[in-house]
Amino acid sequence: MNKYYFIYLIIFSIFLVGCSSEPMIRISDENQAIMESKRQASIEEQQRADELAALEDQASVEESASQTPADSQDQVSIEEEAVDVTILDPTQWSTAAEGTIWELNAFIPYQVNQIRQFAPNPSITYVDFTNDTQTAWQVREFGGNQQAIHLIELQTEQITQVTLTQSTRPFVNYLSTLANQTENSQILLQAPVTVGTTWTNTDGSSGTITALYDAIDLNGQTYPHVVEVTTSTSAGDERRYYGADQGLLLVLSDTDSMVVDSITDNVQIVVSYPIWTPNEAQNQTALLVPATANFNWQTNSSAASIFTQLFRNQNWIDDTVSINSIQLMEDAVTIDFTPGVVAAMNRHPATEQGVIPAIVTTMSDLFNVTNVILTVNGNGLLPDTLPYPTAGSWQVNPAWLSETTP
Repeated sequence: MNKYYFIYLIIFSIFLVGCSSEPMIRISDENQAIMESKRQASIEEQQRADELAALEDQASVEESASQTPADSQDQVSIEEEAVDVTILDPTQWSTAAEGTIWELNAFIPYQVNQIRQFAPNPSITYVDFTNDTQTAWQVREFGGNQQAIHLIELQTEQITQVTLTQSTRPFVNYLSTLANQTENSQILLQAPVTVGTTWTNTDGSSGTITALYDAIDLNGQTYPHVVEVTTSTSAGDERRYYGADQGLLLVLSDTDSMVVDSITDNVQIVVSYPIWTPNEAQNQTALLVPATANFNWQTNSSAASIFTQLFRNQNWIDDTVSINSIQLMEDAVTIDFTPGVVAAMNRHPATEQGVIPAIVTTMSDLFNVTNVILTVNGNGLLPDTLPYPTAGSWQVNPAWLSETTP
């Protein structure tokens, strides 16, 4: 099986490293409508301001036009980076009074249940998990040719980040690895939050708070209390801007820029991933056929609840059965069901002979593992007709994908 996925993100395409079927990450229609409504209102407001500016001072027309945001993301392209200079010019913003000090915990880069989209190089971020004290966050970012996970932690005097580009499997909480990632940790912001605060990262780069702004304007939106952090490396300088209670808003470097395009709170991401389903067609011979299915994902959703809903939607189980837990190991995933699961499987037209192979192949593909273990309240799941696998561990049988089993 090909385990490379292709991700289609709302209205732009993002290719993931390490994956190939076609998951789609999108916002629900209702939330997309809300976002588009807010975007259109912002555009109309900016257009009215531009018209007024043109009447007052004709000489400012070109500057005003350069600050007009794109009507929609599919109009934002690489070529537009060069014309965003005025919008991304911090010298036009109002600086805070000398000696101003702000609270560190107001500048957490990302918020729970929030979709944050950036342009002109399209990317999207979403908080997968946060800990009980909400002092650590796992942020999944899709953009360019890769998928990354950022582990953010609020400590007493600083906010740190560890970025993972490997082992970024879906629905997996990596926050427990933070304690082992100190050598890869980068300081994003350090107290006191005032101009001149400086620190050094483990990679040799240095960070400095170089400005505080009472407010900045980006894409027709005003963001109060913004911190500018300049990170200096051997490759050059990068400036990041964090808004109070808003998070990361803007990144500027010598070669690239990234500005927040929209922030939408209290929403889920709807994820379409490839799955395998029992073949119910009369004229085909494969036991299983490829399909796609939607997964609703929000901060701190458990894999057990997500897959319970998926399996019910596929009629692999019914409402009398749920998944207790899903445990992922190095090369195995264990799905523990409540009692009655075999009877529920056998109520499907394909019975357990189609449902179990569909579950095994889907889970093996999604989590990139060889072994799939099915249990009921911790004990091995005993099928009615299929033979029990060696040591209770199922592996994908290539025959399931090419010919009907006897």
